[in-house]
Amino acid sequence: MYTHGGERAVIRVHFTSADLARVRIAVLGPLAETQLSFWVAQHNGEAALFDAWRSQARPRLSVGDLPGLVRGLAPARQRMVDLFTLVGTAPEMEDALDLLLSDPRPLRDELALYRRGRRLMLPPWMLCASTGDGRAARHAAEALTTAYQATIARHWPRMRAALHREQDTAMRALACGGIGQMLSSLHPAIRWRPPLLEVDYRPLARGTDVHLTGGGMVIAPSVFCRSPRLYVGRSEELMLIYPVLRSVLAAAEVFGGAGKSQAVAELLGRTRAAVLEAAEGSLTTGEIARRLGVSPASASQHTSVLREAGLISSHRQGKTVHHTITSLGKALLDGHF
Repeated sequence: MYTHGGERAVIRVHFTSADLARVRIAVLGPLAETQLSFWVAQHNGEAALFDAWRSQARPRLSVGDLPGLVRGLAPARQRMVDLFTLVGTAPEMEDALDLLLSDPRPLRDELALYRRGRRLMLPPWMLCASTGDGRAARHAAEALTTAYQATIARHWPRMRAALHREQDTAMRALACGGIGQMLSSLHPAIRWRPPLLEVDYRPLARGTDVHLTGGGMVIAPSVFCRSPRLYVGRSEELMLIYPVLRSVLAAAEVFGGAGKSQAVAELLGRTRAAVLEAAEGSLTTGEIARRLGVSPASASQHTSVLREAGLISSHRQGKTVHHTITSLGKALLDGHF
């Protein structure tokens, strides 16, 4: 299992024809997003996306058993305990907890793997739950449920809708352009160079090669995942989790506080407003298309309209065109209109 934090490297995933035939696109359940939110809660990055959420979640995560649970399941300087592949894509929190705790052997095996060379910081009752202690398992279920309520419960219906939309977008790309187009459209840090999938990855000092052996791959978008992550499941199926939340507009929609971002979306249209926001990063047409999950032709059309309106400027560098937001476009995004 791999996670992020530190120097970037590239992981090269080698596919066989059998693996390509077994690629599927799934939606993570609330337990996975709850655990991923622990890492976001402990860090201050991407303020525009998460500060409003953090201001509400952090006080709730600071009481009772929750601080130890947060630090144990998402330690700041170590990889996370892999609960994702233990529960798969269980759609509801109750289903996930039942899968996690009714048979403690997979959790025990994961903790034993995690413990190698690392200090295990989980609360004692979480460790006891992995040994089959019924009382500890009930305590763990209650604590994880409380954590879910403290972090994402109120947002989960909107989060799930956003994840299903991303799943639909990826499935359309697969149906229309094949596996290569779908894999290339997921995220700027993910590149398809057949028969390799290259993933920019932060924890490694040097690149790593992963050779699939017919188990296939599950691709799962995530709200709280902040860079692509790879996990190996018990059946040797590789799970690739990638960020779906890449703009203030998307964050406003998921977390419910749309405000000025919603007004901009209503004025320009949601996709065009997202293109304008993406131009804050001086992206190429292709990068905008991948980030928003639209075709390059559609991205080019939107940038043309925004350029004519004076909201972005475009300049060519070699064979690519870079788009940058203007002061007028910035004022519009900031609500000065």
